[in-house]
Amino acid sequence: MKNKVDIQITGKISFSKHLALWVLAMCLSTIFSYLVAPDDPYWVEYRKHSAGEIVRDIIINFLMCGIVAEISLWINNVLNRKLAWTSKPRLRLFLQATLNVVSCAIFIVFVYYMTIQIAGEKYRISTRKELIGCIQWLLTTTIVSLFISGINTINYLLSNWKTALLETTELKLKAAQLKEATMEAELQALKLQIDPHFIFNNLSVLSELILEDPQLGHDYVEHFAKVYRYLLVNSTKNLITIGEEVQFLESYVFLLKKRFGNGIDIQINLENEIFNQNIPPFTLQLLVENAIKHNQTPKSQPLIIQIYQENKETIVVKNTINPLLSGFESTGIGLKNIEARFSYLLNHLPETIKTEDFYIVKIPIKST
Repeated sequence: MKNKVDIQITGKISFSKHLALWVLAMCLSTIFSYLVAPDDPYWVEYRKHSAGEIVRDIIINFLMCGIVAEISLWINNVLNRKLAWTSKPRLRLFLQATLNVVSCAIFIVFVYYMTIQIAGEKYRISTRKELIGCIQWLLTTTIVSLFISGINTINYLLSNWKTALLETTELKLKAAQLKEATMEAELQALKLQIDPHFIFNNLSVLSELILEDPQLGHDYVEHFAKVYRYLLVNSTKNLITIGEEVQFLESYVFLLKKRFGNGIDIQINLENEIFNQNIPPFTLQLLVENAIKHNQTPKSQPLIIQIYQENKETIVVKNTINPLLSGFESTGIGLKNIEARFSYLLNHLPETIKTEDFYIVKIPIKST
């Protein structure tokens, strides 16, 4: 599985949430500025202000607090991308706090400079009391900035936690599905090992071959042994090389050809360059078995199964369609088993395509 990495949350906030943060910043600014300097002439004479002056002050305060909030959010989002909390939390805390304080100081200096340029020298700081008021303003702005930063950080960490929780749950679910699929594959392999029909059919063919052609009978026994050896050795593995799977499939096809004769035509056309890549064991065999299980195999119209390489990342299993006359309905267990194992082990699902004449399964393969 992939190594655990920091989950990066974009931190995108809707317009309504931005607006709510602006309002919150303005309220905090008003509260903190009063708590820091309740005896300031502005608060002492607040009731004497006209409605127009109060509205003007609210608008100015709202805009300035909004700018402070946006700067704080921007700093957080940049640090989220460059320095995640999980990598160096102490350095992140120091940088975030420092950048917020510095940005507030720069913002206040900028506002002070622009005020003098626009409104004139009467707003220049000339007394100790005015300097203290400016420092109090900086303190209030910094508190608001850090408060907004804290809210955004909590939201970021909660989002990370929720995402990590969802990923953990998904991994547990996939692990359970893989376990179920693996058990099903092992069961199918075990059934094939002890299936009396499978054994009886092969022994029947073998007895005939021994009488007709002893050498061919000997070859049949060798391929039969290879099939069983593969089943015993690889039934508990998650992945197998394509080369090993093809060798097993060739022996399996040899047995099928002696049983069905010209009723089936299985064509394997795979390049050696992909033989070191991996797929779950029995994938090709299950697809061949399903094709035979659900279709007729008359010699006059043989079932054609083609296994070929579409590209370096995909194997195609394609068979003609000639449904059984009995109207046998497929449960789809074999394909579901393959899909479950591919989903967990390769993080890709096989693609199935059914046309009027063909049933096609495209299998992703895993590079070593």
